[in-house]
Amino acid sequence: PKPAAALDVAVIGHQFWWEFRYPKLGIVTANELHIPASDPAHPTPTFLKLLSADTDHSFWVPELGGKTDLIPSRVNEMWLDPPRPGAEAQARALAQSGVPRLVYVSCNPASFARDARALSDGGYRLASVTPVDQFRYSAHVELVGVFDR
Repeated sequence: PKPAAALDVAVIGHQFWWEFRYPKLGIVTANELHIPASDPAHPTPTFLKLLSADTDHSFWVPELGGKTDLIPSRVNEMWLDPPRPGAEAQARALAQSGVPRLVYVSCNPASFARDARALSDGGYRLASVTPVDQFRYSAHVELVGVFDR
């Protein structure tokens, strides 16, 4: 069942990209899902309505939940309740990869610093970091870091 205080997000799989709609906030993003971290004192789960615009897709956030298929003309639902911000496990895995250049986007300065340290310890150098004011009516700022080997 949907948690009462959940943030609603419509996830729409398109042939080569993902659309994320936040209907109560009037925000739409492409290929970036932004959800709040939760804690026991202030639970902030996110309720996802999963749709497909054109073909079969699989939606998967490895650290937070299982894989769910999206099939045209069918609606699937799931909710996520992340215990902390960031993508720490992914940053550690990328630090061990042979990828020559990474572009890392974070909506949390502390998470960015933690994950940048993991990448740096893995041999990457932070070439640049740029703050991006993505949401017009919010003080929220994204950090975009470029890491090179």
